[in-house]
Amino acid sequence: TPGVQYKNEIWFILHKTKILRNGTGNYSHFFAVFDLEMNFKRHSELFKFENYQVEFSAGLTIEDRHFIITFSCLDNQSYLITVDHKYIKNELLWF
Repeated sequence: TPGVQYKNEIWFILHKTKILRNGTGNYSHFFAVFDLEMNFKRHSELFKFENYQVEFSAGLTIEDRHFIITFSCLDNQSYLITVDHKYIKNELLWF
């Protein structure tokens, strides 16, 4: 996603692709957080939205209570979800 400033940080959702033997990719995602000068601070564990092989996240908005995320699956299904800050902070592992 494009970077989103929330308080004194810039948040991204990035993806990691594992290339399979048949040449296709399997996509996983993670949050990456930077300070306002773009110094890396931390990242989350890898996660999937719907457990499809092909997923892309294109939008992120962060409000005081929720993260609003848009993503697609298999290049033909679009979703918008809201995720509570507590889930992002407490249920994902952070490094």
